[in-house]
Amino acid sequence: MISVGSGKDREGDNVECLAKDFKLSQKWSVVYVNEAEKSKTKGMYKPFGIYLSRPFYIRSKMPMQRVLEVVNGRNLIIKTMDRTKEQQIFFLDPKSHTIKSVMHKEASIDIQNSG
Repeated sequence: MISVGSGKDREGDNVECLAKDFKLSQKWSVVYVNEAEKSKTKGMYKPFGIYLSRPFYIRSKMPMQRVLEVVNGRNLIIKTMDRTKEQQIFFLDPKSHTIKSVMHKEASIDIQNSG
């Protein structure tokens, strides 16, 4: 389960894979870059409940609602949403069935065991 490692809602904290503990630091939502931008929708991929190839942020459900950001092409942290940063935008790749960073397409977040 992806989780804010410290369990706290702090700018720049690392995000890690940890055992499921049902805490708020492991709860996320998908927020599409432009909800009105229907032209980029290629259809809902029902097993994950995410639209294919449609850009989105992965937002924490902790109080500050920070988003995932890719650092150095491989590490994840939480940061305040900044619409000018491609490091914070992801998409579901229909070929690999993984979440990929818009900026770092060579790496992906693998979705396993129903998330």
